[in-house]
Amino acid sequence: MPPRLLLPAALTALVLLLLAAPVCAQAPADTDVLKFASDYSTFLNVNRTPWEVGAFAQRAAVRRGFEVADAAEALGGVAPGARLFFSNRGLSSVLVIVGKQPVESGMRMVIAHADVPSLLLTTTPLAGRDVATLLAQPYGGIKRHQYEGLPLELRGRVWPRGGGPVDVRLGGGEGFVFMVRDLTTTPVLQDAAPRSGEPLALIAASTAPAGSTAAQPVRLEVLRALHERFGLTEQDLDTAALYAVPTWPVRDVGLDRMALGGFGHDDRVCAFAGLRALLDAPANAVPDQTLVLVLTDREEVGSTGPTGMQSEFFRMVIGALLEAQGGASENRLRRAMRASAVLSSDVTAAINPLFTEVQEPMNAPIAGRGPAMMKYTGHGGKFGGSDANPELIRAVQDVFDAAHVPLQTAEIGRVDEGGGGTIARYLAEQGAEVLDLGVGLLSMHSPFEIVHKRDLWWLQRGFSAFLWAPR
Repeated sequence: MPPRLLLPAALTALVLLLLAAPVCAQAPADTDVLKFASDYSTFLNVNRTPWEVGAFAQRAAVRRGFEVADAAEALGGVAPGARLFFSNRGLSSVLVIVGKQPVESGMRMVIAHADVPSLLLTTTPLAGRDVATLLAQPYGGIKRHQYEGLPLELRGRVWPRGGGPVDVRLGGGEGFVFMVRDLTTTPVLQDAAPRSGEPLALIAASTAPAGSTAAQPVRLEVLRALHERFGLTEQDLDTAALYAVPTWPVRDVGLDRMALGGFGHDDRVCAFAGLRALLDAPANAVPDQTLVLVLTDREEVGSTGPTGMQSEFFRMVIGALLEAQGGASENRLRRAMRASAVLSSDVTAAINPLFTEVQEPMNAPIAGRGPAMMKYTGHGGKFGGSDANPELIRAVQDVFDAAHVPLQTAEIGRVDEGGGGTIARYLAEQGAEVLDLGVGLLSMHSPFEIVHKRDLWWLQRGFSAFLWAPR
């Protein structure tokens, strides 16, 4: 094999700059792009936890004529055009529009995840004496140092004894914030910085209540505030699922203002695009095949647990649909999955001109040039990933071409240097034809990820074309 030709760094940067120029023949009207990006920014600013995303999806679906259903109960008959919303503990959602053909003959699906890499309070979080702290651990893959010194707020739920769930929101818009304690970077103090595996400490209070004589007075100030605001006790914190998330809103990035920077693009950018692709269709539209949108939870930690994609909930929903159309059985469910086509939608890494050595230039998406498909995922020889069949790739390319949506190819980093898994493999293991497809991000898994507005707009256009294309 001849040696690979290497371009000088300056020439490489010039080539990447030229490639990143917008494709005028396919560029959408900026008014459409900016309006959709504004809607997405509002969604991302408001919905910072999986519960908030689930509640938003349910409200939006009900407004568009969807009926809230229970996968554990008989649905009765479901006529073509029926719109159903299923919730799994408020953390993951399945939206269905019943098609003209039986579910057993196959479905069109888009699947994304609503959880994001972040900080999650530990089971017993409250610590400290002179300065009260709340201890947090990474949820998913984050760079720990990027959270030190950032303004943070707490969002999530607590289940107090003898009552229902309490939604907690502290900091941010209330005029105060939490912050992970940082240290001056000197050789003396470097050894004291948080190491991998150690919790990060959020400053929660620094002044004791007036007149306090307790052994840990500052700690009592935190407990007093939680009790006054939410009726919570220290023991209730053992049940808390509280995320420490950045307080800043989504912001335009760059002089052209065509990129969006914010917290949680991975993977709420795909979740929002999929939701709009399904809900923006005319209320009386009846698809050929049954359409399914899944917004799942816990992808960032392996899709495990009762609300992850490895749980039985999704199969329960499909089983309930089959039962409503004449009877459910394991074989009917297998036939339905085998005949289905799925876009597993998750973000990937857009090429960064400053770090081209960690990506494969021929298979790295460029921000602003459209969604990116990944034929395969995984790591270390693509171990643990999914691999799409050529016929599905051809079909998706044809649908996107007909809708004038540009489509790039992508890998998650150079072979054996990057990588990662997605939800795709769990659907593929059930027999469905699955292709990974999403948008490229810059600074992925950081507290301030960047996505191009045109990629976002094109993604929902591509989803809509895929879902509603004739069989």
